[in-house]
Amino acid sequence: GGGGGGGIRPCGAPAAMGPAAGRAGRAAAAGARTLGQVERKFFPAIIGRVLYICEQHASDERIRLEALQARLRASPELVVASVPHSPPLELDLGPAEIPVALAYRDRLDQWGWRLAAGRGAPPRLLASPEVLGERLTAADLREYAEQLQASCGADALPPAVQRLLNSKACR
Repeated sequence: GGGGGGGIRPCGAPAAMGPAAGRAGRAAAAGARTLGQVERKFFPAIIGRVLYICEQHASDERIRLEALQARLRASPELVVASVPHSPPLELDLGPAEIPVALAYRDRLDQWGWRLAAGRGAPPRLLASPEVLGERLTAADLREYAEQLQASCGADALPPAVQRLLNSKACR
């Protein structure tokens, strides 16, 4: 990757490697010229004046992940379901975690965690989300509540949802 703007880069190379480096965007990738397959594992592709060496499995996995993420954005009700607990579960939250969970109750509810909080009684978990057939846990709720607190409520996927999407994309 010299000063001429060309070079060889792995897919996803950092931008510091040249002016057109970084992940090849969809628009750039649409104009890519592939050069076959190497050892049934890699495929070289030329985008502009840059040769990318892409790992087939990682590329396939990324495509599946992006499809799952698009499906989640388009029809969340088809990906996430709130499944009731019978009987409700007592949440084992510490004294500092209870106010956090209650402060972000609406956000937890959006993802399918349903809480019941009585005066003086520990909160109970009435329902938990099921994402693509996998039930999330109280520990996943705690992790998401911690993320919400650390990010001041920034809109992001719960970590457990992202892990599940990654896992499903890998299969």
